[in-house]
Amino acid sequence: MEKATVKDLAEELGMPPSALIEECQHLGIDAAWAGATLEPVAVSMLRDRFGRSAAAPPLRRGPGPERRATPSKLPPTAVGSLPEVAASLVPKLQHEHGPLSHHDETGAEETKVTKQSLLEQSRRFDSTARTALFAAGLGVVLLVAAPHSPHVVLTVFAWLITAVSGLVAFFAGNRSRYKITTHPEKLKGMAPALVAMAMGLVIFASVVGGVWVVVRDAPASAAPSIIGGRADVSELRWAYHRVARIRQEGWHRPAKDAGTCWVKPDENDEVEPREPERVESTYRDLSCTSKHDAEVLAVFSVNRDADSPYPGAEHLVEIGRERCQSLLESLKTRPPGMTVEIEYPTQEGWSDADHDVACVVVATRRGSIVG
Repeated sequence: MEKATVKDLAEELGMPPSALIEECQHLGIDAAWAGATLEPVAVSMLRDRFGRSAAAPPLRRGPGPERRATPSKLPPTAVGSLPEVAASLVPKLQHEHGPLSHHDETGAEETKVTKQSLLEQSRRFDSTARTALFAAGLGVVLLVAAPHSPHVVLTVFAWLITAVSGLVAFFAGNRSRYKITTHPEKLKGMAPALVAMAMGLVIFASVVGGVWVVVRDAPASAAPSIIGGRADVSELRWAYHRVARIRQEGWHRPAKDAGTCWVKPDENDEVEPREPERVESTYRDLSCTSKHDAEVLAVFSVNRDADSPYPGAEHLVEIGRERCQSLLESLKTRPPGMTVEIEYPTQEGWSDADHDVACVVVATRRGSIVG
């Protein structure tokens, strides 16, 4: 089988191109003008439908005087504008296996061609629906992988891409739905577009819900467990409240910096505490080259969870001494009379994202103890 234009096939079948075009439109075949190219399956179907029998005898004029045709004022192609006239000119042939069946020379049925099958062959999957499905899939993958992120920066990046993927999936799916509804004869993929829309909405709502749990003051346990129980939510919640606390301190952490030197107050000195929400034994810093009473050896955070309960002062001191032991053993020299003190947050400071514990070496000297 081969392709043919409407004009060529009409000449072969002995009928006006306009009548053949009209019938093509009734059958759902894409052919709007005489030069349109018909697919082989459409050519075969039209030949079976309108082909004349080779055994049919030619029409002969009966006896009598020749009658001359009355001139018509209509143009030769005006019949194409009258569907009922064009339909009356089309021979209607009945087939043994149905009007839209094609048979080979032996009479066996090869392919049953219907209007619906031709329509399905001509429709293509909408590319916008494909984009929506890809965005939805990417959002789901990132939503599942975010709790396993090794760093908070990667977690933030994953959340941003997830939110964007959800929006793309929703709007691309909605756009695809509109295109398919407008041109159902050309496009398909309505079900995938609707699925992508729903997935995009759920993905974006999940990110918004996670952000809401992160920034609010209430603990994450008060939120639904599907959001509040996620590891990435806990990680971002700690980072958010920690940064907020540091911003309140003029972008300085609540604890003293490691390597700084300090002076202890005398017994009769009345000094204001450096941080009311911390338990500290020194109050004023100065250069380590000057005579000082104490030096901060190390600072570390305990339990990076904004909602963790206060472990108590004794437990924080115990943790601090265990963590400082290895650092003390690495010191090359130990000043005489050296002692170690642990500075830690109060319960109020702990609730305000201050989980820092500092190891302070107390020894009156000049110069850094680790230098």
